[in-house]
Amino acid sequence: MSLVGKFPGVYPEITDLSQVVTSNSIVSCGYVGEAEFGPINKPVLVSNLRGYTTRFGELSTKYGYMGYSLAVAQDSINSHYIVRVVDEETARYAFTRVPAVNKSYTNAEKEIWFTNYSVNIDEMIAIEKDSNAAFVQTPEGQTVDIKDTKSVLFISAENPNNKNYKIRIADSTINTNKTYKATSTIVEQEEVDENNTVTHVKVTVPEMFITTGNQPEQIFEAGDTITITNASNNDINGRFEVTSVDNTYYIEPDMDTEKGSIPGTGYQVGDKVYLTGLHLDDSEEEVIAEVDAINEVGGVESVFIAGPISSLTEVEERVYDTTLYDPSNEVASGLKIFVKVKSKLNVVCYDITDPVDIPAEDPIIQGTRIQKYPEDNETTFSIGVYETIGKVTTQIENFQYCTLYEAKDNYGNSTFVEDVVNGKSDIIKVFVNTENENLRKVPAETLVYDERGHVIGYTYLSLQNGTSGDKPSIGLLNKAWELYGDRSRVDVSLLMNSGYAYENDVSYQNAMLSLAEKRRDCFCLFDIPSTISEMDDVLDWRQNINGMNTYRGALFTPWPVTFNSIMGKRNFLMCPSAYVAKIMGASVYPWVAPAGPNRGTISSTIVTPMGLSAYYDETTGGELYDKQLNCFIKDSIGYANWGQKTLQQKPTALDRINVARTVIYIETTLRDAARYHLFENNTAYERMQVTLQFSQFLDTVLNAEGIQRYQVICDESNNTPYIIAQNQLVIDIYLWPTYTTEFIQLNTIVMGPDAEVTVSTNS
Repeated sequence: MSLVGKFPGVYPEITDLSQVVTSNSIVSCGYVGEAEFGPINKPVLVSNLRGYTTRFGELSTKYGYMGYSLAVAQDSINSHYIVRVVDEETARYAFTRVPAVNKSYTNAEKEIWFTNYSVNIDEMIAIEKDSNAAFVQTPEGQTVDIKDTKSVLFISAENPNNKNYKIRIADSTINTNKTYKATSTIVEQEEVDENNTVTHVKVTVPEMFITTGNQPEQIFEAGDTITITNASNNDINGRFEVTSVDNTYYIEPDMDTEKGSIPGTGYQVGDKVYLTGLHLDDSEEEVIAEVDAINEVGGVESVFIAGPISSLTEVEERVYDTTLYDPSNEVASGLKIFVKVKSKLNVVCYDITDPVDIPAEDPIIQGTRIQKYPEDNETTFSIGVYETIGKVTTQIENFQYCTLYEAKDNYGNSTFVEDVVNGKSDIIKVFVNTENENLRKVPAETLVYDERGHVIGYTYLSLQNGTSGDKPSIGLLNKAWELYGDRSRVDVSLLMNSGYAYENDVSYQNAMLSLAEKRRDCFCLFDIPSTISEMDDVLDWRQNINGMNTYRGALFTPWPVTFNSIMGKRNFLMCPSAYVAKIMGASVYPWVAPAGPNRGTISSTIVTPMGLSAYYDETTGGELYDKQLNCFIKDSIGYANWGQKTLQQKPTALDRINVARTVIYIETTLRDAARYHLFENNTAYERMQVTLQFSQFLDTVLNAEGIQRYQVICDESNNTPYIIAQNQLVIDIYLWPTYTTEFIQLNTIVMGPDAEVTVSTNS
């Protein structure tokens, strides 16, 4: 180490040698199986039964035992990865279609348009940019090809039967990064042609100015091109040109009265008052304010003053007295207003470039949205993906600034909606119908208003008509276990059989075991087939069908007979592996045996054990235990797991679950810790660091009685110059496991009256 200064003194420096080994999670479960709906072919993390039913639907035996296994295990485990499998060849994918703007439909057409269509994955893949976007209509089981050129955009679910998902299309047109919205816009007709079609409209838009201090920024000017969308039930969505701009400013008053009564009580919306001492344009006449809003008890909430934009600079922010504009009206007096200047756009006149059919006798429309077009006269829109659970709708994905035409943003990224969404969304795919002549028209969102003109919600396009298709084959289920192959992305330690056990097919269990051997951090919990329970049949299946020889899994029998509280059904058979997972989750350490009267009791609030499909005594249970089969028994404490053998046939320490899980846990933890020593210099100091860190971790296992002793060797004895020259580091770890008591020999010796016993203890 070089000196840090030339002048004599103390120069402190800290070297951090405190790196410790971080333990990985001890219990987390992985499942592969069927479910009512939800994502497919991807591990999805849920923490409890509610999370499962939210993402994957109800518990039902028609979807197998995966959901029920989680329902039992979740009592003590809060990390569960679910892979839902469907037969994609027969599955139907939910979808919706977005019609062209300004296109109206009869009720019969809407029924066909939005409801009676379904599409399968092969047809969705076949839809390309230059196709006619053909879909299959399936009324009453019939299949009819329909060439559809009315729609602009097709949105399909990535996964079948995702009935909770909805789509919302919204404008996202940009102009200098500003979007202008109004919550209580009023559109009034101004001119009607001979066909009773509105050609000009006047739009009142409060709260549209951006103000710096008292100086407003005028956001619209004559000649600007803007959009008006979502005007209640009348479709006036379209492009407009500003012909004139009239401005007002609002004041945000703090109301008060001289006598302390409710401020402004007695006024009605539209009443006018003089603001004493306030003048515009150097006029001698006092300004007239109009009551704009009344609260629930009749008090004035806000007023506004109409006037030219140039008058804003003449307003002083202070308290003004008021007098009634109409002296004959003697209600309500003593109103004082503190004027805070806030500039706002009040009235804008538009020339409709594409006239729309609005009846002349219906001139007022509430709830319009208004915004400016970009200079190139093109539009962008956003697609939001929402999930509705109960009464709550939550946005889970949002893709902004999409176009229906080939375009790029300022960074060179494509804004074409297919490029923006496809491959990036976990929920949807989109397809543009290039045959549609209205491609450049934005599918605008629709706001929902109450009678006061307040936004209370939005309308959504639902993804409809998806189905899961036929029951997935065992081959598809087996292949799905490969999705757990990357342990850096999916952290699981228990692989759950979930009842997929068959008399003549153990391929599902073999797929689980192959994954466990590849990952080296998992332990498999296997079920016996539910159709066999007699000892001879179980032994025959174990010896001739499931001949596994591994310490990375264990097999359990028989199936508990339970009360299914979900279905209200008695005599419901439940797979045994789920109860063992719960026992393991309740144990603090993996070196604790998941069996016996203290920890092995099986229980669940969802499927409560009430019996067993078979009962084994010491003789039959012993026969099964000799063949690595762990039995559930009826004990004085209830029902319990009464064995902890792995499927390893050779009698070693690893033929017990507690030892096998301890070794897997230690190996997994130290393997992760060893990664921090990659690409470090292989020196004596580095090897000392490895020994120190590993020993500190193993000390915690030793102190918790997980092992009896250990030894870590990482020095020149096992890292010879030749090994080091091969860019290798060798770490040898010796473990002496802790054994459990499974057999107790209780000797009772009856002695005569004069007999004595001498006990000698060898030191």
